[in-house]
Amino acid sequence: MKIAKNAYETLIIQAFITSERINKNFLVKYNTNEKEEIYTLVSEKYFSIASEIANDIYKELNIKFSEDEILYLSLHLSGKVVSDLQGSHGNKFVISSEIDKLVVKMLDVIYEAVRIDFRNNIELRMSLNQHIVPLDIRMRYDIPLINPIIKQIKEEYAFVYTIAISACSVLSEYYNKEVPEDEIGYIAILFDLAMEKRTKNPKNIIL
Repeated sequence: MKIAKNAYETLIIQAFITSERINKNFLVKYNTNEKEEIYTLVSEKYFSIASEIANDIYKELNIKFSEDEILYLSLHLSGKVVSDLQGSHGNKFVISSEIDKLVVKMLDVIYEAVRIDFRNNIELRMSLNQHIVPLDIRMRYDIPLINPIIKQIKEEYAFVYTIAISACSVLSEYYNKEVPEDEIGYIAILFDLAMEKRTKNPKNIIL
């Protein structure tokens, strides 16, 4: 499996953070139901990669990963890599009806809040669906995603960030937890791109 450079770097950082946390005895623990759900969500290849990473860390640092920690790393790998690969998969990317319902509700909320109608924007709807597939994993298992330009987005693109906050209220209600501002920032970018196409007055965000 090919992994984009930025995804690989993020994975290495996450593996290091995980090993440091284990070394300090701050351990991830899942109950039986959670484990079963993770095994359903994440394909075997991610478990294999996570196991190899854990084994290498054990050989080099003598830090042993439990099954739960390997599951956590698998989830992180799945959530990160899917984000980086989704662009090349186009319409072949698997989207559930449940996620699409969330996206439709997000667009409805935006229309009610600011009277901007994205409800018939199929391209935006697909982009949001593709983005929320890996976000779903991150939200369920509290996997952080760092947004290096979140400050720029909040300061220079305040309007679309506000739109994204409104949209993410749907996700907050669904997951029963707040959506991190880093995630909101990425969703704001999608709305900014959609706004550009509506107004034909591009405003570039440097990624």
